[in-house]
Amino acid sequence: MQKHQNWVIEKYQEIQKCVNDYNSKWSDPLLKIIDTQLARLSQLIILLDREPDICDDKGNVIRPNDLVVYLCKDEKDRDYEHYGVVRATPNGYRVAHFFTGETVKPKGKIVRVGIGYIHLAHYTPDWLFKERPEKEHPEKASDIQIEARIQKSREKILSAKDPLWNLLSYNCEHWAREMVYNEPKATQCEEKRLGNNSKN
Repeated sequence: MQKHQNWVIEKYQEIQKCVNDYNSKWSDPLLKIIDTQLARLSQLIILLDREPDICDDKGNVIRPNDLVVYLCKDEKDRDYEHYGVVRATPNGYRVAHFFTGETVKPKGKIVRVGIGYIHLAHYTPDWLFKERPEKEHPEKASDIQIEARIQKSREKILSAKDPLWNLLSYNCEHWAREMVYNEPKATQCEEKRLGNNSKN
């Protein structure tokens, strides 16, 4: 297509050199049609050359640094969202996320805790778009800042200084929001608390 466009432009330029030798009554309408077709051809080439958008299963465009969620169920079959942060890597989009393996319930505590791990998973469309940080708080969510926070969190885990995974005080959403906004927060926990308070 690119070669064809170059050939068409070359021929068009040759014609333009001769156009003054002909009656404009005949040449002007033809040139107008050719101009329109050349413009359309250029647009088609740009579209073909463009990288296709990466979208989730709901058709939302996914960008680096977006907060995404994977829909899950807990041990009591209740729905929850597992959070991650989209990262652009030389091997394509990945999702950085924080999770735990086996959990324990310490004596006298109401929630289970576990060792937290950071994993980079391949992005797949079932990770659904949740938030675009650059729209929410652009000053806190630059690519360099997010990468530095993820690296710092990895180092803390390796030196056993990172907080334990805790369903209420430091889960996957707390971690993802801390990486993006530098503030651990979990909207799901807040919604559950409000829901429980309204039932009492």
